[in-house]
Amino acid sequence: MHTALRATSITLAHYLRQRLQADTSLATLFDPGIGGTMDVYLKTPQEMDDIQAEGLSVWLYRVVRDEERLNAPPERMSSTELKRPPLPVRTHYLFTPMVINKSKSTPNGETEQAILGKVLQAFYDHHLLSEWIFKMI
Repeated sequence: MHTALRATSITLAHYLRQRLQADTSLATLFDPGIGGTMDVYLKTPQEMDDIQAEGLSVWLYRVVRDEERLNAPPERMSSTELKRPPLPVRTHYLFTPMVINKSKSTPNGETEQAILGKVLQAFYDHHLLSEWIFKMI
């Protein structure tokens, strides 16, 4: 159980990296095979700013118990064995594009909006990622 949060975050970052690299308008930024230098980081926006990293921040900023599923009954494995259900949690992520306009040292809003739009599209296209995540873990 203690690795589930880390594995989920890594899987989300991997999924989003693939989607950004596959997008024809963003591949030149994210695909290292064609010169892209941006990446998807499991860092806060401030940490990315501190190291001057460009790309997408995927930051797990809140984990709370899922009260609706907290009292789920155990699963009966045999007549003498019960398996406790997994700890139900809700994870909250902040997705922040970080793009610096090199000539002005200011954020590049147009590119940041394109990246954020692709993130939203990726989640809209695959609103149930559980099957995909379990293949990765």
